[in-house]
This record gives sequence, C-alpha cells and structure tokens, in this order.
Amino acid sequence: MKNWKKVSFMILCVYFSFSAAAFANERFTDIDSDYWANEEITYLEERNIIGGYPNGEFQPGEKVTRSQAALMIAEALELDTDNRPSPAFEDVDESYLCV
Repeated sequence: MKNWKKVSFMILCVYFSFSAAAFANERFTDIDSDYWANEEITYLEERNIIGGYPNGEFQPGEKVTRSQAALMIAEALELDTDNRPSPAFEDVDESYLCV
C-alpha cells in the first residue's frame, strides 16, 4: 500500500509539472508556452512589472518607449517615485503623466 501512495504521488507531480509548463502563460493569447521569453514574460507579469493589451495580447514585437522602460525599471527595483523633482526633459510635455 505504501508503494501505491508513492507511485500515485509521483504521477500527480509529473502531471501537474507538465500541465503547468503547457499552460505557463494563460494571460496572453499570443504567447505560447514554447515562446523563447515565456518564462521571463510570465515572471514580470506576475509581479505587475509588465502588462498586456486590453485584447489579451502581449505583442512581443512592439517597440518599448522610454517612459515604458523607465516605469518597468522603477517597478522592478521598487523605487520610491513619490515627490521627485521634475527632470525637465525638453522633449516631454509637462502635462504628460506616466501612470
């Protein structure tokens, strides 16, 4: 009986391991489990560092803007961005807010 429990446990572990790998990124409809950056995208999405588009896609081929990159870096490093002085970028309108 003891061996039966061990075998059952091993089968369940293997099943759930493969199930998790096969459906590693259910959040984005355009990212397959075998996509080269799937693990990284999933990691960043689970930590709310990145997000996708409202239609459920990630669109990995899209360019990343400077403001998007800055927001991702600040979020990943858990930087406190409250009450920071304006950087006075000449190419960014003062009314532009990054949220």
